[in-house]
Amino acid sequence: MRISDELLRIARLLIAEDLDVIDDSNAYKQVTKVRRIPIARNVDPRTKKRTLIIGNDEIKRLGLVLPGKGYLSDSQMKKLFSSEVVIEEKVDGHPVVIVYGGYTFYCESLIIKHTVEFDGIPLSQEGWPDSTVVYEVMDGEFLNPAKASGKWLSRSEKVSVCGMVGAPVVPLIFKGKIKPENLPKIADRISGFGSGQAEGVVVKNLKDGVFGKFINIEFQKSISDDALHGGKHPMQKGERNVRRRFNVPDYSE
Repeated sequence: MRISDELLRIARLLIAEDLDVIDDSNAYKQVTKVRRIPIARNVDPRTKKRTLIIGNDEIKRLGLVLPGKGYLSDSQMKKLFSSEVVIEEKVDGHPVVIVYGGYTFYCESLIIKHTVEFDGIPLSQEGWPDSTVVYEVMDGEFLNPAKASGKWLSRSEKVSVCGMVGAPVVPLIFKGKIKPENLPKIADRISGFGSGQAEGVVVKNLKDGVFGKFINIEFQKSISDDALHGGKHPMQKGERNVRRRFNVPDYSE
């Protein structure tokens, strides 16, 4: 083994030892108050015509509310789309938080398969945990990540920091101003980390601090442990994502 290879191996081990990995599935939700965006699609039982439904009242009237799933209020949705947003793919795995190097990283461990099979997860580098993808970074180290109160990094800042620590970042889908009615079309795409349809997107208005998530129409009524896993949670089932593809494109920007 070359000396440079040995030094790189030691450096990676030191980084891994310094990482504080926190298993907390609710931390991000508690900090951001992220909720589902009240957009749904209704199918007329007689004509089979599909219409896009926007707003909580109409979604409730038509019986399209997903049980147990919280929604942004209409005023929050309006604020979310009032200025520039960053839209990134919603990847579905097991939430973890990593505290390291002056930052708090909100991540998704994609080792175990949940609703989407990922076969193109970028390789981690520099001792970062394998198949652990970052979707948000906060400035400051918060060992209680559910009470974090620092500044969210912008997309470019997040990519830069993650590049330094060797962490993969969720795919960027869109950045700019859009209308709520255009969201389903933007979200309907093949996953950047797999060969199947993406589960959905997370919409972030960093200026106003409003976060919303949108699940693709096809997934909205089917995502549940009972429907997808026979009543068994994915972490208990333990079926792993397996990398089958190589030369995965860089989805960092």
